[in-house]
Amino acid sequence: MSSSVDTRALEHHLEAIRKKHEESRDPVVGQLRSMVDVMKRKDDAFEPMYRQLSTIVPTLQSSVAQMQASQQKMEENLKQSLKRCVLSFLLFVDCVSNFIPERV
Repeated sequence: MSSSVDTRALEHHLEAIRKKHEESRDPVVGQLRSMVDVMKRKDDAFEPMYRQLSTIVPTLQSSVAQMQASQQKMEENLKQSLKRCVLSFLLFVDCVSNFIPERV
């Protein structure tokens, strides 16, 4: 058990030394590594928001679908009401025209 811990510590230490040597030979590698580390930290910071969005999006989609259904129902009701109003108006005009004498 102790030897595996020692081995891991040694590997970690050697990897750190290798990275330092690589960065000293090519400073761009170090800059890229630090940029990758920053991006990883930012991604980790955004993870809770990603999870929240994954639950919010289906809720929004459901709400939009309900609103579309309500809109369609309202449009249909409006069409029916408009038809009734037009028919009532036409009946009214027909009735009134019976009481108006015709011009000769």
